[in-house]
Formats: sequence, structure tokens, C-alpha cells
Amino acid sequence: MNRQKDRSITRLAANFLVWIVLIAPLNTAEAQGSKKLDTDVFDSDSGVRASDSQIRSSIGSDAGPPCEKSNGQGIGLQRLCQDTSGNGVARGDFNGDGFADLAIGLIYEKVSGESEAGAVIVIYGSANGLSPNGEGGVPASQLWTQDSPGVPGTAETMDHFGGPVVSGSFNDDGFSDLAIGVAFEASGSTKYAGAVNIIYGSPNGLTTSDPNVPASQIWTQGSPGVPGVVEYGDAFGTSMSWGDFNCDNIGDLAIGAINEKVGVSANAGAVNVLYGAADGLSSSGSQIWTQDSLGVPDQVESDDHFGLRMAAGDFNGDGCFDLAIGTPLEDLEPAGADRIPHAGVVNVIYGSFGEGLTATSSVVPPSQLWTQDSNFIQDLAEPQDEFGTTLATGDLDGNGAADLVIGVPNEDLTNNDIGDNEGAFHVIYGRSVGLSATSGIVIGGRPDVTAQYWTENTAGVPEDAEVHDNFGSRITAGGDFNGDGIKDVALGLPYEQIDATHPRTGAVIVIYGSSFRLSSIINPAQIWTEDSQGIMGTAESNDGFGASVSAWNYGRGPQADLAVRIPGQDVAGVPDAGVINVIYGSGGGLAPAFNQVFSRDTPGVPGSPKTNDGFAGSIY
Repeated sequence: MNRQKDRSITRLAANFLVWIVLIAPLNTAEAQGSKKLDTDVFDSDSGVRASDSQIRSSIGSDAGPPCEKSNGQGIGLQRLCQDTSGNGVARGDFNGDGFADLAIGLIYEKVSGESEAGAVIVIYGSANGLSPNGEGGVPASQLWTQDSPGVPGTAETMDHFGGPVVSGSFNDDGFSDLAIGVAFEASGSTKYAGAVNIIYGSPNGLTTSDPNVPASQIWTQGSPGVPGVVEYGDAFGTSMSWGDFNCDNIGDLAIGAINEKVGVSANAGAVNVLYGAADGLSSSGSQIWTQDSLGVPDQVESDDHFGLRMAAGDFNGDGCFDLAIGTPLEDLEPAGADRIPHAGVVNVIYGSFGEGLTATSSVVPPSQLWTQDSNFIQDLAEPQDEFGTTLATGDLDGNGAADLVIGVPNEDLTNNDIGDNEGAFHVIYGRSVGLSATSGIVIGGRPDVTAQYWTENTAGVPEDAEVHDNFGSRITAGGDFNGDGIKDVALGLPYEQIDATHPRTGAVIVIYGSSFRLSSIINPAQIWTEDSQGIMGTAESNDGFGASVSAWNYGRGPQADLAVRIPGQDVAGVPDAGVINVIYGSGGGLAPAFNQVFSRDTPGVPGSPKTNDGFAGSIY
């Protein structure tokens, strides 16, 4: 294998571990002498990497939340653990009208005087697209907090309610329900233990007052029947993914507790799974998974943060969802070779009828471990690659099995220099045997390799790879933008500089699926910016177009549409208040017709623009 790497990755991932264990706003006005960038999206330009000792020390004291730490130069390092918008698993149709609804996390929202308590805004879809005003029978937009009537818990400083938001039907009534991560929620006197709120859907949308709908829930590792123990800094709810793991046609929820101590290994990480039932999520049959679970490859180590990223999809086409778990901070120790720090791995655990996720059943594929050193995976594992920083699923070749997209945003393409972070992503395709890097066919005595490796230097991909592009840091693979029955991939590049004078304006690249796999040639790839023809807005320095991407059908046609978060956009003179831009699908793919922009200055959207709000959190 050629050890000269053609690689692309994001600086986010380079400093990635700390956001899970550390969450402090990055004041780029101080760091760069320019307007403040969204803290969920941008990291310091200093190139300083947070050390393991820094991360460990953030958990071992009561000085602040478990994801907050300075890099030693007065610059907070904001991690990605609240952006789960790209997992591509479920459409959030909370009122059952056939159109997806958009949930927006606002982790910095002040609630009842409590700073950064967090909130979630929901805008409902319709035949005319997203409609914030509640016209034509569409529910009016909603604002949810832990102080909303019927929502368990209490809004508190630094809770970050709305960090990750995920939707799935957890009670089999045909309406999507909303899971809301509160990773820094205190459980009793135990700070930053974490929690997850569930609000259930109905014909009128999300509700806590309909007696025919399950009551809103709050889940922690202290809830009866949930495996694990409430501990300081576990950050239960940092990541989530939805899927039907036991094939009962009711949604189940996987929840990351990325700082979970396993045995003597601090911050090893764990994943809890709650299974859905007719009356909603239940602890009956709930599971906890670690890298020491029977049948799961690899082993528990301190500071791995297993569960930092998750995505669910049916990788073997048996009707049961399977779970991919990213551990981008995992060190590799190849036999006879030097340790590779933070190379990153991805575990895959398969679902089964009745039993749910299993690593020991003979009727489903065995649990897998993927790295950049796996057979037939292009490129090599290298220090600080952080393979698995982002995960997304979708059927990109139309064969009926989901495929797995794995982001490596810290990948270096130029002389393998650590810190260039141009970025890359891999695609591993699903088939009846599960995820496989080959088709199972031997041609000319050699396996037919199907796994793909993409960078901005790949033929047909718009733009060229540049230092700190972090290509692969924001991915969704759940949308069919041209209606051909095959899913497509959209990648947010909030660090992209589209001209010589405006840094970090941001861009989104779209690569279309086909029966011949993901291709930038069969259907030409697209690049979208705020300066693209027909797109509302103007590209400006530090806007961060593409900070989050989410793809569902919000209306106006049968194709999927793309929601793009722009956290650095000024609104009505308010700096960095942030907006969401929605690009609608068509028979020819994403197109500028009917383009929409939403902010907290949009009529019908609750609240008002706030400085540095950035619509800061995830979108789903």
C-alpha cells in the first residue's frame, strides 16, 4: 500500500476529545481580532492540541462542566459532541402530515435567568415547505425548554438542553417523537452526569398536554432499570442515534455516555440503549455497551470516549437497524509498530429480531471493528487522524442495505504533516453479510474493492483541498435530493474560504448516489455557498455556512431537502445571531428555487436575535 496519503480532515477533530470532556465558547474575536465564530463549529487557529492530561484534569475537579477547558493560551476549545444532525436515520414528522419538521438546538439560550440552560425550536413542514407561522393548519413553531409545562427537569445554568436532538417514533403511533440531549444535567447532587428528555408527537405536533400521548420523559443512568451508575462528568446524552434495533417497528434510542468509567479506565465511554414500546421508551430490556462487552472487538482504555459519535442503519438489509459507534480518540497499537495516538476506530454492532443489538448471535453478522488499517480500506491510520469523528448512514447504491460514511476531518494530504487537516471521508458499503470493503467477487484473482475514499482532490469534487478545510467534519447521507430512490451525501465545510479576502465563509458540497455507488461524475457534484446564484444571503468572513447539515423532505416535492446552519451570520444588526438556510430538492437535485432562510427575526419563529446565539447546537 502506498504510504503517501491523499488525505483530508478537520481541525475540529484534531482537538476533538476535549469538547466531549470540555465545552467552552471560543472567542475568536480575541483569538483572531475578528468577529466571534460559532463555538460549536470553530476551533482555535493556534494549532494547539489539547493533551490527554488536560482532558483528564477537566473531569477530576469541580471547576467547570466536563467539556470545558482552555488550551493554555486563553482560547476555549469547543468540541463537536453536540452536532448529531448528520446521522441520516429518521425523519422528524412530529404531526404525521407526511412532511418533515425541523428541530434546532439552542444550547446557549438563557432560560429563567439561567445562562446556557438551552432550548429547542421546532419549525413544522408543509406542502409549501417549512412554515413557521402555523398557516393552513400547520402547527405554529414551538420553543421547548426544561421549564416548559410538562417537560421533566428544571432549566439550570450550563445544562445545554438541545445539544443533540434526534427524532424517531418511540411508541408506534405513527408520529415522530423528539429526544433532546442534556449532557451537562445534574442528577441530584452529581454535576454533569447528563440526561435525555423525550417529548412525544401527536396530530398537533409535539405535546406534553395531550392525555392520549405518553407523558414527556427524562432518562438518566439513575433511572430505574437503566444500566450504569450516575457519576460526575459522565455526560450521558452527549450523542444519540435512533433505529429499530429489534425489528418490532418501534423506534429505539442509543445514548452515549462518553465519559463513563469502565472498571479502572476513566473516560472509557459507554452506550446505553433504550427500547421503544407501545407506551414509549422503556428501560425493559435496556442495554449498556462498552468495548469490553462480550463479542465487541477491541478493549476498554482510559480516555477513549467510546460513543462519541453514533449512526444507525440497516447494513445487512435484514430489516433490523444496526449501530455504528465512533471512537475517534482511540489509540492504535499495531503489532511490532509504534502506538498511533488518536488514530480512531469505528465499532459496528448488529441488530436482530426480538433480541435487539447483539454481538454474540450466530444469526447476524459478528460485531466489527473498522480502522484506516482495515483490509481494503484506502489510506493508513496515522496520529491524530481521528477516524470516526463523524458518521452518517444511507443507501448510496440502491441495493437495499444502508452504507456507512466515516469522516476523517483531521486527515492530512500534504506530506502527512500533522495539523494540516484538509480532511477526507470513507464509504463502506452494506450488503447481505453486513458492511464490507469488497463486493465478495474476485476479479483476476483479486477481490473487487468497493469501499471508497473521498477528498476535495477526488475527480469531480468541486473545490481543492486546502489546509484546515476539515472536509468530512459535517456529513449527512439521509437525503435523496433528486428523487432517484438512492441517497446522496452532503458535506458541510464551515472553514472553507471561497475567495481571497473572506476566510471561513463556508460551503456545502453535495455528492450524489447511484447504482454504481457514490459518484461525482454520473450526477455532477455541487458546491453551495451564500454567494451561489439564487441562494439568499451574502458570503461573509466567519459566517461558517455548513456548520451543521440535515436532510429530510420538508415539503414542496417528493425529494429530500437540505437544511444548512450558518452560525456566524448577523441578523438585524445583531452579530453572530445565526440563521438556517434551506435548499429544496428537485428532479435535478438541490436547486435554489424556493430557497428559505430562518432566524429568530423571522415572523413566527420564537424569540429574538441574540449576539453569539449562532442557532448554536444541532439541527435535525
